[in-house]
Amino acid sequence: MLNRAPDEVTIDDLARRFSEGPHCEIDGKWMPCRAYGYFGLRSRIRLAWAVFTGRADALFWPGQDLKAY
Repeated sequence: MLNRAPDEVTIDDLARRFSEGPHCEIDGKWMPCRAYGYFGLRSRIRLAWAVFTGRADALFWPGQDLKAY
C-alpha cells in the first residue's frame, strides 16, 4: 500500500531518490518509492495551496491509483 500523505520535495531530492533509493518493486520493476509525507492538516493545506496557485507541481508516483483522486 502506498503512502497517501503529501510530501514537499525539491528537484535535487527527487534526483537523489531516483539514484540512491529507497526503491520498491511494482509490477516486477524496481522504481523509486514514495517517502512518508506530512500527515497534519495544516501542512496538507499549505502544500495543496502551493499547487493550486502554481508555485508547486503535483507528482503522481508509480503505482498510485489516479482514479482515487
